Amino acid sequence: MKNNILIILLIIIPLTGMNAQKNVVINVLDRTKGTTYLYFQDIPIIRIEGFAKFEEIGDKETTSDSTYVIIINTSSKPDVILAKLFNNMEDKTILITPGDTLDAIIDFIDNKKEKFKVIFYGKNEENYNAYYDLNKDFERKEIINKVKSVESLEKYIQIIDSVYIVNTKKINEIITESVLRNLMLNEEKAIIFQYLEYTQKISPDELTFTNILNIKNRYFPDEKIVCDNPLNMKIFNYINGMDYLSIFLRKYIKAENKLIAGTDTIEKYFAGELKEYLLAMNFGASIYIYKRNKELNGTEVDKWYKNYSEKIKGDIYRKYLFYSYERYKILNNPFPEYVLKEKIIQLSDSMVFTMKDFIEKHKGMQLIVDNWATWCGPCIREMNVGKQNVKKLMELGNTFIYISIDEISDFKKAKEKAIELGIIENAYIIPGGYKSDYAKFLNMNEIPRYIMIDIEGKVKSLRMNYPSTISDFSVYRK
Repeated sequence: MKNNILIILLIIIPLTGMNAQKNVVINVLDRTKGTTYLYFQDIPIIRIEGFAKFEEIGDKETTSDSTYVIIINTSSKPDVILAKLFNNMEDKTILITPGDTLDAIIDFIDNKKEKFKVIFYGKNEENYNAYYDLNKDFERKEIINKVKSVESLEKYIQIIDSVYIVNTKKINEIITESVLRNLMLNEEKAIIFQYLEYTQKISPDELTFTNILNIKNRYFPDEKIVCDNPLNMKIFNYINGMDYLSIFLRKYIKAENKLIAGTDTIEKYFAGELKEYLLAMNFGASIYIYKRNKELNGTEVDKWYKNYSEKIKGDIYRKYLFYSYERYKILNNPFPEYVLKEKIIQLSDSMVFTMKDFIEKHKGMQLIVDNWATWCGPCIREMNVGKQNVKKLMELGNTFIYISIDEISDFKKAKEKAIELGIIENAYIIPGGYKSDYAKFLNMNEIPRYIMIDIEGKVKSLRMNYPSTISDFSVYRK
């Protein structure tokens, strides 16, 4: 079996040149016979719903009904990604290194047909198995359960410290000195602040600024915390822990403008990429709160955005600033007058509306607008794979509207496709497509793109998750 796979690999990938050296090759043996399957996703650093994109990576070559080869093209450096099994709730966070070649065996867990596991064997196999195995061993939920029976904050902090000692000892004993060990040791320090956050929900003792500063200095003694390995930014527990630490440090600020004061605090205690991440997250959270509570100083928000969108160097953080600022300007507001004047045509009967008429026609309905086009393969795919979740969203009171941004010359083609997809009753086309005022206002530069309009005709969401990826439906209730 293994020899056959190697022959296939010799055919499908060149073994000379730099590209081949960068490939990670996974030879898969599927003992579930297709009940599940293995695939890989890149991990976005910022995981905000509507902004984050979990992109599948790797090329698959089938070799038989139970074997296949996945080839992942990498850069010249190690990377952290997710190994996923279809219909399996638990993912494996793995560290890949250019040039790795491994075997992966997929099997049922305890012969249960609904639970699966994947185990990797071969070059650097520790990087593919140890993170998942050790985190299961750590039983992180247990420490949260212990707080319920602890009589004081001081005692709980002692428990956190002791768990840190035990876990880091295991990491140092089990993981060889490597990038993975460094990632996991940094994670153990950061996750402390997740544990502390939980105490605030149920503990009668209030964490003081002095408490937080002392704990911060014990685990991060340098004046400013720097993420010494950028791969840690892709480890959820690490960035989540750092986020909580940042929130704790800002919690005690007494200032009229908490955006500015919070920025000063972040710049005082953090540096490098971690600082940029926290500044971007604080901006997004702050203006959302200001918007919700109608407590905002528009001039200061505009000034902050202009200043930091130029200061911040990381592309992903600049994009998130733009995304947040865009939401701040548009969310909870109706479309501006120039967009409301734009025409929109119903595909079923060619009836022409202005966007204002269209909004008025659907007043009292919560609309989920699927922006699509006949030439957009991902749009068509999402309509097909997301059908069940669309049905659930409709049961919660949502009305789906489909707006094609095809060229108006392709009206007939769009109508035929809408009939084929079964969406013709609620399908429209907007003349001008990407060049329309509607598309420009929404900064629509890619599709599919889902937006939500509330019962009053105000923009409620600028970038909904694709329906097929939604797991928590409660936030979409009318």
